Amino acid sequence: GNGQATIMTDSGASWTVNQFVGLYIVNRTDRSWGTITANTETTITCDVLAGGTDNDWDDNDYYDIACWDQYDTQIGCIMYDGGTFRMWFTGNMNTDFKQYRPGAAYADHMHLLYATSPDGEIWTKQITPIIAYGAGDDDDGVYAPYKHIHHHLCK
Repeated sequence: GNGQATIMTDSGASWTVNQFVGLYIVNRTDRSWGTITANTETTITCDVLAGGTDNDWDDNDYYDIACWDQYDTQIGCIMYDGGTFRMWFTGNMNTDFKQYRPGAAYADHMHLLYATSPDGEIWTKQITPIIAYGAGDDDDGVYAPYKHIHHHLCK
């Protein structure tokens, strides 16, 4: 916990460079977490780790990389536009995420996501949410991201 970017190394990993940028990494050992800002084949760099007992990486710590829709997906809207299927949907992080952010409301990990498909069967998800919720139950007076789908796409 030095207030600076943190680097975690997994010598047994073989990741694609920067495939995790924008996702969360969670240290399951001390319950700290941070947003991933870069990764190599074997390292992950994140902003300051917070919310844990040590807020750093120690040998033998366990970690999870939390995707925006790791727990489940809900309420989708699919449109066919210019030869491409476009889908807007909500995604929730693992419900255990609340243990890393005590007092976090359900909306803190419910986000509006986007994916495209050439055939409606194989989808490519945009890695960062269209709307990512922060602290509290409300974001600009709107509780659930699916309301944005109806308002902006289904007029």
